Formats: sequence, C-alpha cells, structure tokens
Amino acid sequence: MRPMRTLLLLLLGVAACSRLPFVERAAAPEEPQSDIARTVPKEGEDEATQVFDEKTRQAALAKRFPGSRAVDLVRVLQWTEERTGACWTEARPPWEMRIEARYEAGGKENSAASLEDLKKQGWLALYRTPNGSGFERRASFGAIDLTVATEYACRCIADLSGKAAETKLPIRLRMRWQGKGKMPELSASTVRNGKKEGLKVAFAPGHLLAYEFAVTGSFPAGRAGKCGGTIAVSLLSDPPMQ
Repeated sequence: MRPMRTLLLLLLGVAACSRLPFVERAAAPEEPQSDIARTVPKEGEDEATQVFDEKTRQAALAKRFPGSRAVDLVRVLQWTEERTGACWTEARPPWEMRIEARYEAGGKENSAASLEDLKKQGWLALYRTPNGSGFERRASFGAIDLTVATEYACRCIADLSGKAAETKLPIRLRMRWQGKGKMPELSASTVRNGKKEGLKVAFAPGHLLAYEFAVTGSFPAGRAGKCGGTIAVSLLSDPPMQ
C-alpha cells in the first residue's frame, strides 16, 4: 500500500508543476556584424542598402595588395598557339606593334611610339620559344603608362595552290602604374564582329607580378584546330603581392 501512495503523490506533484507559468529566458544580445556581402534586405527595407562594408573591404584589400613602392622591371611578351596541320597562327612582329609609352625611369621622363624608340631609350627586344617575341627594360620606374596594339592572324592553306585564307584577331593592351603606393592597372581587349570584347586575365602574384591575356578564334572555313595567342606583362614589384 505504501508504494501505491508514494506513486500517487509523485503523479500529483508532476501535474501541479505542469500548471506553473512558463518563464521564457531572455535571448542573449546579438553581436553587431558588418554587412559584408549582404544581398538580402533587412526587416523594414525594400532592398539591401549596403552590399559591402566598404571600410572593411578597403582595409582587407590594402592589407593583401598594399600597392607597389617600386617597379624595377617591365616586360611585355606575346606568343601564339602551336601549328595544327595546315593551319597556324602568326603574330605581328614587335617592330610592327603600335606602341604608346609615357614613363619615368631614373628620374627622367620619356615617351615612345615604336619599338625602335624604346630600344634607343635602353629597352631590349626579346624572343620566346616557341613562337614568341616582345621587349623589356630593367630600371627604377617612377610611373608608366603603356599601350600596345598587336594582331594575330589565323591562317590555313585553302587549296592545292598553297594560297592561305585568314581571319584576324586585333589585340589592345594597356598597362598603367601611377607611382609609389599605387596598384598596377592592366586590361586587354579584342574585336569580334565589329564589337569590342574584354579579355580575361590570368594573374600570378609574388615579387614578379605576371598578367596573361589569352585570345582564341576560329580558323577560316571552319577548319579544325585552335587559333590564337597570349600577350603577357611581367612587373618586378616591391613589396610583393601575396
């Protein structure tokens, strides 16, 4: 009888506790968070007012890419894809490139409109194996603004006469470094069907900054193979980018 009485008292106690008012614990205050990459509107907003926390983004960018205090080498190279059967790519030789250069080196301001002008100012003509050429200069640059216009020709032997049919890919590259503490700026473009088209860059950081812009096209008459080439800029920078 005693166990039954104990069990009954226990059940009555549980029932009484279930009727007690529930006290909800206050939620811990949330820590404020920066709006990095916020694309969803907050409550009460029609649209997100701030996609990036600009101060945080700029601080992170400056830490990773502090800008170049010095640039001590500028190199421009171009090369083509290797030959495919009766089709191949040819690049405009460096002496036929259209060049516009304004730069400061060794405390002296210079300008050039051709490879011959650059060579007179201490630049070197280069070759790259296979199928490549370009130019470079090792100097203490204070600033540089360089534009290079070149062209790739996609050619195929069209018939038994050996006459070659061709399509062309014009390339325009611009590189600018405005001086101490500034980031190098590079872009390149081509023209397809009368429309300008930007080229994607492949970038390698470090002391030697490498920027490569590749362009591809089609051989005449739909012939098989890969036509095109790459134009690349290398800069010896201090401090290195990581």
